Amino acid sequence: MRQLRFRLNESDELLDVGDLARLLAITKGCRDDMHEPDEQDLYAKFLGQTLDNAFGDDPATNHGELTIGLNRDGKEEWFNLANLIALARKAKIESLEDEILLREYKKLVEITKDCREDMHEPAENGVGAWAVGDHLDNAFGCDPKNNCREFLVGISKSDFPMYANKTQKDLKIEFFNLATLIAIARKSVI
Repeated sequence: MRQLRFRLNESDELLDVGDLARLLAITKGCRDDMHEPDEQDLYAKFLGQTLDNAFGDDPATNHGELTIGLNRDGKEEWFNLANLIALARKAKIESLEDEILLREYKKLVEITKDCREDMHEPAENGVGAWAVGDHLDNAFGCDPKNNCREFLVGISKSDFPMYANKTQKDLKIEFFNLATLIAIARKSVI
């Protein structure tokens, strides 16, 4: 399959436009806010441990990069988490009715502001991520203390490269509900 790519700016930063088309296709019919996607038979799973998109979406060949598998009606689509974040950062959220999405979008942009627009090699800017949970929904938000096992994505930002020694006080950590992150990415304007 040929990947369609576009230039975000004058640099070499590129993003696969096919990711948005695939995301919209597999989430078609879900609520705009992605609340209770299981009612439309959409389920998710996570694999990997590294936030980067150097090796693509296929968890079998992407060297452990964090990937999200969305499953619906026997079809499975994999999305590299860094690519999903890049899409979400290109979202256009227009109204106050999307107040939660707007708040989460602003948090995402702030914690990843030093990263390339295509989210390639975010560790060079001190950004890393991890995921916890066992099902896709956003009924309980993004607070890990109050969340009932919904998929959460933690994104950390350090003033130091991820490979340097650091303490907890050096890190800024934001949590995002995966369903909400998908809802934001679906509003990408690329």
